[in-house]
Amino acid sequence: MEYQLPKICANCTEKPAEVRWLIDQEDHSNLGAGLTLTGRVKLTSDVRDLSFYVGVCKDCEKELKQEGVILWAVRGIGCTPMFLGALGFAAAIKGTAPAGVPYLVYVVAMAGGLIFLLAGMLLVVKKDLGKRSRDGKKFTFRNKKYEAAFAKLNPNLVKRKYSEPAA
Repeated sequence: MEYQLPKICANCTEKPAEVRWLIDQEDHSNLGAGLTLTGRVKLTSDVRDLSFYVGVCKDCEKELKQEGVILWAVRGIGCTPMFLGALGFAAAIKGTAPAGVPYLVYVVAMAGGLIFLLAGMLLVVKKDLGKRSRDGKKFTFRNKKYEAAFAKLNPNLVKRKYSEPAA
């Protein structure tokens, strides 16, 4: 699908767009399961790529990359105690854990990791710059000023109707 991009940054709309930023999006529709002739369960899914590009300024590109790094750090820090707590809990159930360590220590490690992960994700994760509808024919953007500018160039590709002139 062809579309035109406004010459302003999709994130801040204050500066001209200097680089292209990929908005990675997939649609997993028609999820299903079925039995094969050998009696195994086979999961099926149609995956459609709905990824597209927008323009961002250099400052916003740097900010968006930093958000990605911070997100991975939060995931790693949160998942590590959850994983280690689960391993310790499983070892304790089997009787192979270090003697004298109560089950509660492992449960607290898993719960602490989960709480850190959820709290960190709430603080770090922002709504994506934009997204496409499942059919791939309509776009919406986090920054409504950018969405209005996009709608001015591509009136049939945005759900909302903008009567004011876009910047």
